[in-house]
Amino acid sequence: MTIPTTEASRPRRPWFWVEIIGLVPALAAVVLLVGVFAEIPYVSTLATTTIGFVGWALLACLVLLAYGFVLLARFRTAGRWMIVALSGLAVIGTGAITAQLYTFTQNNDAPVNPWAMPLEARGPDHTATFFTSEGTDLHLGIWMPAGQDVLSPEDAAAAQEEAEASGTAPAPTPILVHVGGEIVPFGSTTPGASGETPSATDPNAQLAWFAEQGWVVVDVGYERASSDRATWNHAVGQVECALAFVAERATQLGGSADAIALMGESTGGGLVVNATNRAQKGEAFDGCGAVPTVAGVVAEFPVLDASVLADSDADFVGEDVRAWTRAHHDGDPQSVPDNYTFTTSTTHVTPGAPPTLLLTADRDHLVPAAQARDYEKIADRSGGYTTIRSVPHAEHGFTVAPMGDRLSGISLSWLEKRIAGEEL
Repeated sequence: MTIPTTEASRPRRPWFWVEIIGLVPALAAVVLLVGVFAEIPYVSTLATTTIGFVGWALLACLVLLAYGFVLLARFRTAGRWMIVALSGLAVIGTGAITAQLYTFTQNNDAPVNPWAMPLEARGPDHTATFFTSEGTDLHLGIWMPAGQDVLSPEDAAAAQEEAEASGTAPAPTPILVHVGGEIVPFGSTTPGASGETPSATDPNAQLAWFAEQGWVVVDVGYERASSDRATWNHAVGQVECALAFVAERATQLGGSADAIALMGESTGGGLVVNATNRAQKGEAFDGCGAVPTVAGVVAEFPVLDASVLADSDADFVGEDVRAWTRAHHDGDPQSVPDNYTFTTSTTHVTPGAPPTLLLTADRDHLVPAAQARDYEKIADRSGGYTTIRSVPHAEHGFTVAPMGDRLSGISLSWLEKRIAGEEL
């Protein structure tokens, strides 16, 4: 005897799984969105770290919303309504963040495509040794714009003489000296390993992109701290040496010592701020030649006072940050306060320092936003020019994601104006 089945008596297991497929990512998207707007341990750090993917997240949420409507069209359950509700909220949230980030970049003369593909990494066109520290050579990586190459000293001199004789010298190619960060999982020993600070000679997508915009890009491989060598009083001098090295060879790069800009990220951001202030004071390391006065300085999510990092409890990376900070300074702030004073940027503020842009992260869980504000106030009181632009909803290191890596376009746009001599 065959028992007829009805819609209500049919097995529901297949429908249960198609609902779970939609519910789990929709719920995860909403939780991450809540973490963007409210402080939730670990969740907020994860959400703000991935903010550079928000354009792609918006597309994924739209797909989820469409999936929920398709399911509802076939059979209505509470689970399917929940998929539609959650994914709808996620679309609204990711859409609002995407629009806010796009507006921010547009207002700063560098509109970003939220759906841009990741930049392609490539190694430097040239490398050079600029300094030797304790028997270890320190290197520069050099990325050249299309159609340009490094000239020999003889060719550079001949080209300059020819240009002066003809009176038709071309405008020098702007030179960007870049100083990367150093806070990494401490104790890692494999170059290029996940999470480790790359060297100046490694492939780099962001620096290659800068070169595509018409800049000569020079990445500084300064000495990193190790468990047996503190570098608190060495790294800034090495950055100054790199600047002197580049300025002396600017014509070989197709540029001019008057058209050099400086950019740093994280700990490198603090180094570039300190180096330019020290050079203005006449306190730069004197073993490498004259340090040029640069046209402008950009510090992205900079560490301007490392003392707060010595006891960092930042999600995911707190232990590594504490280890690096204490190794770099040869102790904690209580035992070696003078070392931390030396690396603190407000220590070196001086009148007449180059104009400076601090491009900060609005939700930086590693470096307090007050650092940038304190530096700006002191620099402005000294008669210098410092301005802060804060990237909405962004985390420390925001340049690592597809949309985030192009946020450095704001830095380049600002520096182009400084090279051109536009009024502030």
